[in-house]
Amino acid sequence: MECKLLHCDRRVGSKGARGLCPRHYQYWLRTGTPTKRCATCDRPIDRAVYCDDDCKPRCEVEGCIEPIRKTGWCASHYAQQQKTGQLPTPFAYKWGSDDVGYSAIHMRLRQRGPASDHACAHGCGRGADEWAYDHSCPNERQSDEGPFSTDLARYMPLCHSCHKLFDLHGLVPLGVSQ
Repeated sequence: MECKLLHCDRRVGSKGARGLCPRHYQYWLRTGTPTKRCATCDRPIDRAVYCDDDCKPRCEVEGCIEPIRKTGWCASHYAQQQKTGQLPTPFAYKWGSDDVGYSAIHMRLRQRGPASDHACAHGCGRGADEWAYDHSCPNERQSDEGPFSTDLARYMPLCHSCHKLFDLHGLVPLGVSQ
């Protein structure tokens, strides 16, 4: 007979143990519940403290939105501390400076949230996959990766297909004037 918990396929112990496998039975004896629960959303979990990265607290470095990994810092800030031996400092892309490159702007866009939370601005009926630069900035910058703007308002949510068509062929999404 298997453990009565849905996500567990271990066999129940020899004494029956309330229909639980030995691992879940021992955990029940210690805590009063057969499974661990996420510290943030209280969903049942099998390991760790949080069910996924969305439930983890954010890095303690000002402006950083990454989930913590160790000592209250994200993986990047933890590595920075290990390498330099000094307290982590904010990365340039976390701040408002316009003296940044293509990659830093895309890191800033992550703070707006995922493009997938929006419908494609082209009106194709699909959900968006990516933030796309609309090429309307009078102060457009060039990089090896392509043109970009430091003005985050000039980025729109597009599905992958529309983003590709827009960048390669200049097809203007609905609702965007040039």
